[in-house]
Amino acid sequence: MLIIYLVILFLAVAVFFLSRKARPPEGCGEDSLTRYFNRPAFFCYRLLYEKKKKPPFVSASVKKQLEILMPEQDEEERILFYGTQKLAAVLLFVVTGAFLGTVFSLPEIFSQPVTQLERQESGGGKKEVVLGVTIGESDSESLTVTVDERKLTDSEFEEMLTYTKDKLDTLVLGENESAQAVTEDLYLPAAVSGSPFRIQWESSNYQLVDGEGKLKTEEIPEEGEMVVLTAVLTCGERKGVYSFQAHVYPGEKGEEQIRKEALLEEVRKAADGSETLSYQPLPEQMDGKKLIFQEQKEHNSVYFFLLPVALAMVMFVQKDRELAKKMEQRNRKLLLSYPAFISRLVLLMGTGLPVRPSCYRLVSLYQERKRQGEGEKEVYELLTKACMEMEGGTAEMQAYEQFGKRCGLMRYRKCVSLINQNLRKGTDGLLDALLREAQEAFEEQKAEAKKLGEEAQTKLLLPMILMLLIIMIMILVPACFSFGGI
Repeated sequence: MLIIYLVILFLAVAVFFLSRKARPPEGCGEDSLTRYFNRPAFFCYRLLYEKKKKPPFVSASVKKQLEILMPEQDEEERILFYGTQKLAAVLLFVVTGAFLGTVFSLPEIFSQPVTQLERQESGGGKKEVVLGVTIGESDSESLTVTVDERKLTDSEFEEMLTYTKDKLDTLVLGENESAQAVTEDLYLPAAVSGSPFRIQWESSNYQLVDGEGKLKTEEIPEEGEMVVLTAVLTCGERKGVYSFQAHVYPGEKGEEQIRKEALLEEVRKAADGSETLSYQPLPEQMDGKKLIFQEQKEHNSVYFFLLPVALAMVMFVQKDRELAKKMEQRNRKLLLSYPAFISRLVLLMGTGLPVRPSCYRLVSLYQERKRQGEGEKEVYELLTKACMEMEGGTAEMQAYEQFGKRCGLMRYRKCVSLINQNLRKGTDGLLDALLREAQEAFEEQKAEAKKLGEEAQTKLLLPMILMLLIIMIMILVPACFSFGGI
């Protein structure tokens, strides 16, 4: 690998030398580390561009994006700029990787022949070492050697065994003060710091103390019991044994536990001799204090509480959805009303009426239809409000602008924009512009109606399939019964 690293570095130096006169495009990563590689990157990319006669590493979609983002430059400048940036980043990482690979390969070149391999200390386990072996003058092999850990001498073994036992004498007690009065769980470690031994524990009575040192207080008698914990200490192939004797007790009982046991004892005494009765009597007092018992039955009141709460949360969220649905329906009605609204406005303005009288006329016609029983229409209600504002002294342009904002749809805002532009600048052609707007609105309405029809067909598809299945069942079931002779 070192040869590959050196070849890459040599080629990088050569490219740096050849590109010393290259002039990369301005702005190519001038504030980053890639600026040091802009010259060689531009030099190499331009060679590839000229050789292939097409931009390398640039797809058609990238070309289109570059055209949108950099419209002031021609196509070749955009591609060279982009390609230089990409290639400069690649060169930066490749050269850095080759340099680091070379640095970390140098110890291999200058390493001295070894005649021995270091072992790990006892308890450290085995390790594998990869060696390069030269046989004679030319042949070489790669070899993986497993090196065992260092074994302890007899004196070292005894010394470490004594050290480990002394440590365990204090560690095993845990939070207990003495081995003669163990009321808390014991600590049985699997290893001791500074010791090469691996430790496995055994208990003489697993019903009282398990292999992890946890006490089973409910099984320990009041007078306590002696338990022997044995540890097998393993170091390599040699083993040692450590024993720890603990007198375990159930521990001190809390006031609540003592009171509960006393109550159970009173209940037991009251029940003595009542086995033939249809009921079991309960004690009336304990230690001169009156006892009142109440049977605690399981009830489901919490469910009756949580169910309304859950429904309330659902309704809380559902309100927002209903509001959004109403808003969507309102917008749809406004869109459906827009073609007729703009057409009527154009029709009135075509008779010679200005915009304001045309709006008043639309409102009066709507009020007349409304008195005859026609339902309300949102657009004319909003237009009525705008006319009332103009009568109240609001400027005409401001009233129209407020009308467009209340509608909240782009179509109405566009219509208001055309009207206000005509009022502001006094230009001709408002009627023609509104007429074109009416035609576009009708085309959009046709497209929307087609879309709604397709949605309706999709919604009806599942009911039609269900009806087909029902009809097939109605036909096939009697036929099957008739073939079976039923």
